[in-house]
Amino acid sequence: MSTANGKAKPPREKHHAAPSEQQLAFHHDAALGKSAAEIARSRGVSVSLVEEGLECVEASILKDYTADSQRGLIRQTELLNWICRESLRAWEASQQPQESTKVSTDGSGPESKTKAERTTRQQPGDPRYLSHAMAAMAAVRRIWGLDEPQPASAAPHSDKVRVLEDEDWYGNSAHGLSAQAAAASDSDLEVVGST
Repeated sequence: MSTANGKAKPPREKHHAAPSEQQLAFHHDAALGKSAAEIARSRGVSVSLVEEGLECVEASILKDYTADSQRGLIRQTELLNWICRESLRAWEASQQPQESTKVSTDGSGPESKTKAERTTRQQPGDPRYLSHAMAAMAAVRRIWGLDEPQPASAAPHSDKVRVLEDEDWYGNSAHGLSAQAAAASDSDLEVVGST
């Protein structure tokens, strides 16, 4: 098929109009367990008309479910991204230096002197916030199927390199991870954690 300027037209997608009342009635009968032949006989129409009607209704339902499912995935992803951002903000806030003031009095009575000593202490940060951020990121990966195993051909050198799993970060001490990382060479990384 070509247009007036000689270029080929793209093939048309099969478009399903909204189901008619008759097609919805066919679907209702099918939901009650009737076969296409039984529906056709009871309604005085052809079996092919019933089958086409059922196909139209089912395509419409599938389109609605797919759209609802995708919208749900997007809403969940956005919420998890917000949780991750808030957790990282809380992590940064937990690293802010903590100031304290110690007030002491030297002596008693009218000649006593009050002394205020202000100290600032650096904070390492609360790792629980990072745990929440990592859990949110892991949930996003699961929702979108990013944690699914990849075929061996998709990962070059997959026999030499392995990504640490979330459990490895929680189950191993920082010293243990540093020692394991130091033992690995650039050309052949050591397998760390469970498989």
